[in-house]
Amino acid sequence: MDAGDATIRAYQERMEAYLSAQREPSPAVLAWHDRFVGSLGQGSTVLELGSGPGSDADRLEARGLQVLRSDATPAFAERLRGLGHAVLDLDVRTDPIPSGLDGVFANAVLLHLTRDELQMALLRLHGAIRPGGVLACSFKEGDGEEWHDRKLGLPRRFTYWREAPLRDALTTAGFDAEPIGHVRGDSDDWLQVVARA
Repeated sequence: MDAGDATIRAYQERMEAYLSAQREPSPAVLAWHDRFVGSLGQGSTVLELGSGPGSDADRLEARGLQVLRSDATPAFAERLRGLGHAVLDLDVRTDPIPSGLDGVFANAVLLHLTRDELQMALLRLHGAIRPGGVLACSFKEGDGEEWHDRKLGLPRRFTYWREAPLRDALTTAGFDAEPIGHVRGDSDDWLQVVARA
């Protein structure tokens, strides 16, 4: 099975475990939300990749954005539909991305892609975001790749990034990244990106 498909399967089969492990966002994550919202106008339309539980989308909507939810994991998409939301079944590696977006938000989603997959995804996202629009995405900071089964009990693949190569990947795709945030976490350190198309 493809590594990305195996990661999606882990979320599909362990959705309840993932939901039960969710915590309130840290002040650093909320400040990152603020940066993203502040870079867009009220009423801007944004696509969220990997909506999962939907809590990020709820917070962004409460701040005045119009959020189109999406997920590659059918269980999450169906759960969100059950809560009354419109949701796209969207795997950023392969599926069409709506065009003319004001922004894209991807919290701890693109870190499951290989480096080559991320470069292709960034190019596709740049084509979907209007000129001057904004991409916000976050990655675990570090080196190499890793499979682990923490939290879910099934393996998921993670690709770790340092600021310089991540900034290079964004620039190659046509994005102009603002200062990249470095955030200390309980078990991992994070890179928080806000980049202009």
